[in-house]
Amino acid sequence: MSNWTTVLDTAGLAVVTGGASGFGYETSTRLLKAGMAVAILDISVKELANAQKSLGEIAAANNTKVHGIQCNVTKKSDCINAANEIAKHFPNKQISFLFNNAGINGNATGGILQSDTEAWKGIFAVNVYGAVNILQVFTDIIVKQGKLASGKNAHVVTTSSVVGLLNHNPGYVFL
Repeated sequence: MSNWTTVLDTAGLAVVTGGASGFGYETSTRLLKAGMAVAILDISVKELANAQKSLGEIAAANNTKVHGIQCNVTKKSDCINAANEIAKHFPNKQISFLFNNAGINGNATGGILQSDTEAWKGIFAVNVYGAVNILQVFTDIIVKQGKLASGKNAHVVTTSSVVGLLNHNPGYVFL
C-alpha cells in the first residue's frame, strides 16, 4: 500500500470540513506537515479561530498556507460562499483533496422509538444533508477544474465517525 503523500497531489489544495477539531483538525495537521495548503471549514467561530492560530504555526513551519472559513454545512449558500472564498484565497490552487468530515452526535436521547423526531432533525441536517451540500458544491468544482497538473487524481473522502460503529449514537431499536 502506498503512503498517502504519494497518492495525494500535495501541491494542490485540501478542503477539510469540520476542520477545527477532531479528525478534521488532525487530518489538517498532517496535510500541512506534508506541505499541502489547507482550507478548513467549521461552524464554530471560537474553534475555528483557535485552529487557525495553531494550524497557522504548522503551515508557516512547512512553507504552506491554511485558511479558516466559517461554514454551516446545512446551508448550501454557506457552502457556495465558502467555495468562493477558497477560490479568492487560493487562486492558483486546484482542489486535490476534499475531506467531507463535518458531523455531530446531536442530542437525541434514548432509541429511535423513544426519541422525539425533532431531536433527529439537527443530526440529519449536518450528517446527511450537510455532507450532500458539500459534495454537490465541491465535486462540481473538482470536475470543472479538470485534470490536476500533476496528473494525479483528486480524492474525495466522506467520513462517518466511530460513534456510528460503536452505537454510541442512540439510533438503536430493541424489540
